[in-house]
Formats: sequence, C-alpha cells, structure tokens
Amino acid sequence: MIKARYFVPFSFICIMKKIVFLMLMVTIAVSACKKRETIDQDLIDDEIIRTHIERNNLGVYEKTSTGLYLQVVTPGTGQTPRADSSNITINYVGRLLTGKIFDASPPSAPRSFDLKDLIEGWKEGIPTIKEGGRIRMLVPSRLGYGQGGVDGIPPNSVIYFDIELITVKKIN
Repeated sequence: MIKARYFVPFSFICIMKKIVFLMLMVTIAVSACKKRETIDQDLIDDEIIRTHIERNNLGVYEKTSTGLYLQVVTPGTGQTPRADSSNITINYVGRLLTGKIFDASPPSAPRSFDLKDLIEGWKEGIPTIKEGGRIRMLVPSRLGYGQGGVDGIPPNSVIYFDIELITVKKIN
C-alpha cells in the first residue's frame, strides 16, 4: 500500500497567517469602536443630566463613580438593603426627562422586588438609603435600559426616579 503525502506550499501557510492576523485586527478594531461608543454615550448622558439639574433647579445631586446622580431626600432609619440579597418594598415614580411617567407604583399599593433583578442604577442607588428613606436618582442610560430601551423608554434614555423605601427583607 502506498501512503499519500500531502504537501502544503509555504506560500499557502503565509497567506493563512495573514488572514488570521487580519481577522484578529478587525476584531480588535470593532471592540475598540464599541468601547468608544459607550464612553461617548456616558459623556452625552452626563451632559444631559447636568443640564437637566441646572435648568430645573433640582438642588444638589451627588455623582457616583459610575455616573449615577443621587439626591438623598431622607436617609431613613431602618435596615439597609443589599443589592445581592434584599427584597425591597417601595413606592416609586419613573420618568423620562421630558416629564412623561413611564412607570409608577400606585400610592396605596407599594411594589416589592428582589433588588438583584432590577436595573444597575437601582442596585447602586437604593442601598444608599435605609428603610423609611427616600431618594431621587438620575440614571444614565448605561445603568438603566441602555441602547435597547424598553417599551415606553427610548434607547439611550437618561431616566429619573423618585423612590421611597418602605421595607427591606433578606432573601436567600
């Protein structure tokens, strides 16, 4: 029996290396563009938030390292929620910066949620108050509903929340 040997020309190997290198460079370039889009949107959101605060005389807000703007109206005196292990009962109103309400709890019927299941802005902001506390938050799009948006909230929207924390319960 004769064994066949396959010979791969050196030029073919060089071409394949160039193709793999080119594919790697394209991947890096696309990744860099996506990161830049995020950075650019963060800058846009920050400008929108600062302008909104100034134009509407909303008082003093604290900006966190993630770009979330917080105004603690009442710090509260009860338990402090943890983003990873708390069920919270709250009254809240969520608005677009146009003033349009996109979601709210009825005043006489607060809602309960596991904090870990909510948007990043809530996971970061709500633990800054205790039971009985109230907070206002201006949430940049990256910490809210992002580039996709959701029903009633356009993509890349900065959103405003007024939240009263009623109770905190530990979850497993």
